[in-house]
Amino acid sequence: MRLNNKLLNWLTAGYLCLPIILFFLGWLQLVYSILLTIGLVLGVFFYLKRINKEASWTTLPVLPTVVSVLLLFIWVYFSGIGGYANQDWDHHCRNAIFTDLITYKWPVYYNFSPGYHIGFLAGHKAALNYYFTFWLPAALVGSYFGRGIGDLCLLGWSYLGLLLILFQLVRLIHARHIIFVTLLFGLWSGLDSIGHLLIHHALANYKASIEIYSYFSYTSFTTDLYNVFNQVIPTWLITLWLLNNKKTISLFPIAILFAYGPLPFIGLALFYGIYVLISLYQQKYGTTWATVINQAWLQLDWVGTAVAVFVLGAPYLAFYKAHLPGLFSQFIGQRLVGLALSDQLKLVINYLLTCLVETGFYFLLIPLLSRSVYRDNKISYWICFWLLLFIPFWEFGVWRDFASRGSIPCLTILAVLMGKAMLDAYKKNGFSLALMLTVLVLGISWITPAWLLTKAPALTAKPTIRDGIGSFGNPQISDNHDPEGLGSSLSNFYSIEPQHRFFYRLLAKPSAEKSRR
Repeated sequence: MRLNNKLLNWLTAGYLCLPIILFFLGWLQLVYSILLTIGLVLGVFFYLKRINKEASWTTLPVLPTVVSVLLLFIWVYFSGIGGYANQDWDHHCRNAIFTDLITYKWPVYYNFSPGYHIGFLAGHKAALNYYFTFWLPAALVGSYFGRGIGDLCLLGWSYLGLLLILFQLVRLIHARHIIFVTLLFGLWSGLDSIGHLLIHHALANYKASIEIYSYFSYTSFTTDLYNVFNQVIPTWLITLWLLNNKKTISLFPIAILFAYGPLPFIGLALFYGIYVLISLYQQKYGTTWATVINQAWLQLDWVGTAVAVFVLGAPYLAFYKAHLPGLFSQFIGQRLVGLALSDQLKLVINYLLTCLVETGFYFLLIPLLSRSVYRDNKISYWICFWLLLFIPFWEFGVWRDFASRGSIPCLTILAVLMGKAMLDAYKKNGFSLALMLTVLVLGISWITPAWLLTKAPALTAKPTIRDGIGSFGNPQISDNHDPEGLGSSLSNFYSIEPQHRFFYRLLAKPSAEKSRR
């Protein structure tokens, strides 16, 4: 079985850009939607022309590939996407988004009465404002054929994304080890059980989240898929796509990620920008940084950059800027202010322990396993190390979302480096002491995904569906009745009085008299 890498690039671009085109056509006025769609198609064409210069193939072993494809299906099926398995708490909001994208005309607008039972919505007009691009293909199908078909399409769309991720992975790590790659990626996690034990001096309760044991957390890949699939699937895919084509300096693939999640976009943009500058500096060793920046400027893909800024960046930035303001944001220094010295010291120690168990052991093991993998990927290794060390310093969102979402690109790269190092170590030394130690560390880290996987299958006739909000047009909760604490996240999904926002005033389609389909 042979995989045409040119075709894989085309499929990846199509998969990522189709939902964006649907956003343009569904949310923007006709003239803008047509112009931006044409610009995006041209951007895809020119970017693929740059990276598809030579024909290349990846040979896939048939039986291991079939096994990996089946494992991926089990993984996504048990994620709760589409409602076929037990769902985690985040699906309260995700189900409501999908419901409204199916039920309402696009753009999605709401009207709330003056006496509405949720205070910040009372008497206001609002619009659904969130990074919901990932849902749009399945929502479009669901709007014509019903919610059941829409759920099936959402599961299928997510699975297709995971297949593309798998094939991008085996381009980076030898395809002969495709089952190993699949398991390593699907089970990737920090040592959350150890972190919980060190900080709380007790094991986590089975019903609680094992990963929330410190003031920030880097979530496992299974947790990400089960909770924020709309962000993590595009982030994994674009990060791996970028690694496979990093010789071409282009902002285009990174800008695509902005449409799916601003926080992962920031993480990937930081990594890629630093990587390009350091790589060019090493190639031109002895020159000034001004020369390096000028060299990067000259090598930049200007067509891709124009598309990134004007076709992707500008409309989505205007859309996100129309969001309801007031999200929690502070730097770690502000958290320390006013604390007693002992509490400050405790916070710093907990931070260092969390960094050690979430990523530190992996950074120690990679050069121990394979000096050649470490040497060949030294720039990526150290950029990921420093970024993952400092990302928690910015606490953004109710649940410190930048730490858990902005870290996804670097964690993806770290998983790739670990896979390469383990395979190289086994090839050269067999089951060495370093490799056995790595397997032990990974085995402990797998407690987290195993914890989640045991909760996923529905043991009763029907799976547990998290639908406590129902619709953002009429949430089932109120200020006085919110048993699952959904109100803490409710403001994340609205633009209040959108008619006064630049995006809705000048770019978006106007509100229809009848908002429901």
